[in-house]
Amino acid sequence: MKKNQYAHILLIASFVILFCCSAVSAAQEELNICQSGITAAIVKRINEVRENPWAEAERLGFDVQELREQIGPLAEIWDQGLPPLFCDERLTQAAQGHIHDMLENLYYSHISLDGSGPLERIQAFGVNPLFWVESMGAVVFEDVIAIEEAAGLILDGLLIDAFNGGKEGSPLLDHVLSHIGIGLIGGRLSLNGIDFNVFVLAADMIVPQVKDIASEDVNRNMRVVGGHVYRDLNHNGQYDLGEEVVGVRVVLKGPLGVYGPVDPKWNLVTGSGGWFYQLLPIGNYSISIEGSVSEYDISIQYNVVLNLIDLAI
Repeated sequence: MKKNQYAHILLIASFVILFCCSAVSAAQEELNICQSGITAAIVKRINEVRENPWAEAERLGFDVQELREQIGPLAEIWDQGLPPLFCDERLTQAAQGHIHDMLENLYYSHISLDGSGPLERIQAFGVNPLFWVESMGAVVFEDVIAIEEAAGLILDGLLIDAFNGGKEGSPLLDHVLSHIGIGLIGGRLSLNGIDFNVFVLAADMIVPQVKDIASEDVNRNMRVVGGHVYRDLNHNGQYDLGEEVVGVRVVLKGPLGVYGPVDPKWNLVTGSGGWFYQLLPIGNYSISIEGSVSEYDISIQYNVVLNLIDLAI
């Protein structure tokens, strides 16, 4: 597999230049929300990649067969193409606000200086998601660069990270996530007397709460089953952030005894946060991790809209 990186693409693990800079210029480029120029172009580009991840991997120089073997059950989902991400103005405002804060206060992190993280920032805009994640990337140039070129370079860096199994880029290829907000903002900074142009990209992605999904079926006879597959590293018997396992197949059978002697089977594969999510008819189900002898019974009822279950591997 190709493991190249662009020297001027700085992801969160290696981006340190902002910490030692003297100042950010007050002149910041404001971008319109969602439907306009660069934001719409980035979302469109991400969705083109999601439609055919294999073609993008090949373009970036990866061995597609080797990649197919490495991602396991996710390969079947990539074969079908990933569903598009829908741009959300509130998520976009949250992403753009975080970039402004980073450039103005000379830091680069998913955690703001006041201690708030991506969840708190998007909740401040009235979004309370079921699952959430944030990806960030940046590019620094000594000479002026067009914002469109910066977007392409940063996305390439994040996608290389995703195809290498990195946590920063992988959400862009997460089949569970459904909504995205994009910020890409440029500024200037000075390091050792040399001025640099910097563009920072942040992408906030979520699965909405069931009540926020516009569907008559959800209100009438469908309910959501979701949760995490995790490895209980601290042996406390529950899922904790950082314990998620990606690319695991979860098998749901049911509704049990409704459609004859053979129960319907739902094959789900965990996304970049170890999560799975499925809209299902009301009824009784069994759930298990593929290859495991342990099976759990769950009952999806009218009075429970969201059924959460975390599975230890």
